[in-house]
Amino acid sequence: MNNEGISLIDTKKGIPRLNFRFDKDYPEDFISIGSGKFIKKRTGDVNLIYLAHKFMSEKEVMDQLSFYINQTDINANPTINAKIARYPDLFFTYKKEIRKAIKNLSATDYISFTGKNIEDVKTMIHRGILDFNNRINNVKDYDLIITVPSQAPLNQMIINEFKSYINPEKTLVIDDFLLKNRVKDIRWDNEEYLEVEEREGKNPDQIAKVRKMRDIMLKSIYSKGNLNKDFQVKMVTKSSLRRYFHKFMHINDKLDEQLFLKINNGKILIIDDSFGSGVTMKESSRAIKHLNPKTVDAFILLHDYAPTAKKTGWLLEKVW
Repeated sequence: MNNEGISLIDTKKGIPRLNFRFDKDYPEDFISIGSGKFIKKRTGDVNLIYLAHKFMSEKEVMDQLSFYINQTDINANPTINAKIARYPDLFFTYKKEIRKAIKNLSATDYISFTGKNIEDVKTMIHRGILDFNNRINNVKDYDLIITVPSQAPLNQMIINEFKSYINPEKTLVIDDFLLKNRVKDIRWDNEEYLEVEEREGKNPDQIAKVRKMRDIMLKSIYSKGNLNKDFQVKMVTKSSLRRYFHKFMHINDKLDEQLFLKINNGKILIIDDSFGSGVTMKESSRAIKHLNPKTVDAFILLHDYAPTAKKTGWLLEKVW
């Protein structure tokens, strides 16, 4: 796959829009399209994780945007690239908004999103699946393709695109196979938390600070008003603490029993729109493990740069 990218471009209305370019990559790109060289592998429940496209790291983006620090538009106002270069904290704001716009296929308070952008996202999905199908695994070889439960519409768009690659007589595509548990049913593993805390050997001040943050977070998540809500990983605002939450997904028990027989010793592909720390993928694979699939692979549209991923047990391997 060629390296292409998504950047921000100024508009007359003052709100930048996403700029998808499928010819080559540019220095100011926030996302590298076609970076499917990146495969995450681990020993355990998931055989391989294919990452179609990736967010660039803060350093990669900011190093390039430094060349635009004095850039202005026709009215002598700083461009969006110049603003981010001058105020580095804006990088995280716009990265979050770019992710939000793509996942929800709609504009945000900071990013405009057009009908053409929806077609651009479809193109991005298509290119990822085409590379996966041609270079990694033939999609027709899977017995079941499922999605990670999500409120955002992007996963549905991805799985719809996969349908054009399968033989429906062999491969089942189900978008409600996995469901989210309510907050009252999830489990916080405090024993694992304390073991990691001891192993990392932080000083007392650091330990006290993180514990205080942990206690505030747990009180908020398990508040009375949340107990009957579906658990969302984003509820855990401190990403390093997400690994200690378990049992936040379950298999839809209303599905046909014959389906579960098909999974036994079958090849499963899990689809998700993004991959950061890997917590959601680990929980998804754990939820279906008892059905005894032969292999479980994953297709991820966006690799969200996460230097802490190794801490959650995922190993990075490049496949050329």
